[in-house]
Amino acid sequence: MTKKRVLSMLFVLALLTCWLGYAEGIGTSDNTDNPAAEAQSSVLWRYDDQPIEKDIEMAQFKSTLYEKGFYSSALGNDTDILNSPELDIQTKLAVKKLCDLNDLEYYNNGVSYDVWWRVSLEPDSLLTPASTGEYRLIPYLSQDSGLDTSIQDIQNRLVQLGYNGDSFTRGVYDSSLQDVIYQFADWENFSYSESSNGIPAEMQRHLFSEAAKPYVQESASFAERFNRFMLSTTSIFGFAIPNIALGIAGIVLVCLIVLLILKLVQPVEKKETPPSVQHRKSRKRKPGEIEFTVSYENQQCVHICNIKKEKCIRIGRSTGSFPLIAEDGSVSRRHCEIYSEGKKLYLHDFSTYGTEINGRMCKHEKHVLQSGDVIKMGKHVITVKY
Repeated sequence: MTKKRVLSMLFVLALLTCWLGYAEGIGTSDNTDNPAAEAQSSVLWRYDDQPIEKDIEMAQFKSTLYEKGFYSSALGNDTDILNSPELDIQTKLAVKKLCDLNDLEYYNNGVSYDVWWRVSLEPDSLLTPASTGEYRLIPYLSQDSGLDTSIQDIQNRLVQLGYNGDSFTRGVYDSSLQDVIYQFADWENFSYSESSNGIPAEMQRHLFSEAAKPYVQESASFAERFNRFMLSTTSIFGFAIPNIALGIAGIVLVCLIVLLILKLVQPVEKKETPPSVQHRKSRKRKPGEIEFTVSYENQQCVHICNIKKEKCIRIGRSTGSFPLIAEDGSVSRRHCEIYSEGKKLYLHDFSTYGTEINGRMCKHEKHVLQSGDVIKMGKHVITVKY
């Protein structure tokens, strides 16, 4: 056999090997880079990345993902997807969100063994969108309520009423939507608490009713805002009382307070209290009372709240009860909340820039407060004693 013929056979053999490798590659391609691959039956991946068909309870798997809030809020009450035995696109997106939050490996055309194990056997150990503060699902109304709303419906209705929706993430109940909900509740004189973890049914009905008033931005003149306020009503102990009546009662109350002050400022003989007694009285507090010493630049004041009566103390530029200087732009409209659970006092931060507690930054999380802790938000320094 000549040398030339041997080289020719080697060249043909090399071409045949390359062709067989290319064909094998086509046959085993799994299209893992395509995030919108079509729906398929479930595939359970083992640790060595070899796909093995396995009949898993997809309905139960999807139900757990839905209960933990991994599905997009746009899913709504679509039970066809949840009852389907296929690994559809919505479920793939939910699995990807789960993997991103819990640092698990994601396969586009299958469910990894680690993901199946955590969802099926250890669901309570998972980090969820609600626990990380990413978004919260709204509670849907019952069928007999006559109203079946979605987050998109609520966002569209708020924009229709004049609220700013430029920061909305479509179909997601995040902090931007919650800020506007607080604005709507304040505008419509609703009592709204974050602890409801959504939008109450009563507020949803009012939002879509004809009684909902168009929102007027703060740029409206003082006369317009004052006239609108006086013509509206305020709910007190379940009774709708016209604000004009409350205004008259307030004027009478102020006059009585002025008369009382004038009477008290008349010279009277004062008895000096020993310093030890004064010090003891200043430190005595009733059960549940919390003393806040608020310092801002060269200003200082003391604010006292009773956690047993108020349940939750809200701190921010949009709350009128807690004494903050509105010019401090580093303080959010709803900066943080202080509440008690059991025998402990907690601070939960919701702000943009975070809250500093004894030199430690706390952002979008809760922290146990001890008497004497120093809280810093923006230029405000608050000392807590209880």
